[in-house]
Amino acid sequence: MPTVTDDLDQLEPATAGEAAVLAGAPASTRKGRDRVLKVLDATKAVLISHGYAGLTLRLVAERADIAHSNVQYYFPTKDRLVESFMMYISSGYRRDVQILLDSTPNDPLERFTRYVRYYINENRTLSVTVIFAELRAMSQRNDFILDTLDRMYISYRGRMEALLEDVNPTVPAAKRALRAALIIAIIDGLMIFIGGKNARHAALAELGEEAEREIVRIATAPA
Repeated sequence: MPTVTDDLDQLEPATAGEAAVLAGAPASTRKGRDRVLKVLDATKAVLISHGYAGLTLRLVAERADIAHSNVQYYFPTKDRLVESFMMYISSGYRRDVQILLDSTPNDPLERFTRYVRYYINENRTLSVTVIFAELRAMSQRNDFILDTLDRMYISYRGRMEALLEDVNPTVPAAKRALRAALIIAIIDGLMIFIGGKNARHAALAELGEEAEREIVRIATAPA
């Protein structure tokens, strides 16, 4: 059966990256590709409004305004849909980060700082706060979600470690790995206070900026 990746050569570059994450969904035409992306966008909306427990293929179909049978054709199970959705948003992050780094002067500390700032600002948004709160909560009861989140964070840590090495190459690999994990924990922990509706205390308005300064201090500290 043809898959999304069969048509990559025929797609414009901006959409080829999106299609690549959908390998396995039987959408070998442009119309099919667009329909799959529509389903994934609807999945995001349903997760935000109904949470993981309320996410169903039928509700996603209603939100996407396509037939339930079409959603089932591309994503036979809820797990398959969630896996592709998480790959989809992860691919979007990688694309945005690459654009950011490509437009940044070739200064390791500046590149690192902009990378950190990007994720801090992403974690201020309601959509990111809600979606990842739902997925993290479910990951403690659902091994599939746990494994999928783990793969996302392995990739995230890998990029963070590479940027840390550019900033501070004398730090041993093992310690650099710990620093990368610590920095990510700080960034994601900020959602407790500045994510979405949690941003309600004026005294914490500058928390993101303070976190950025502390993260730079960690990155540049001697081994």
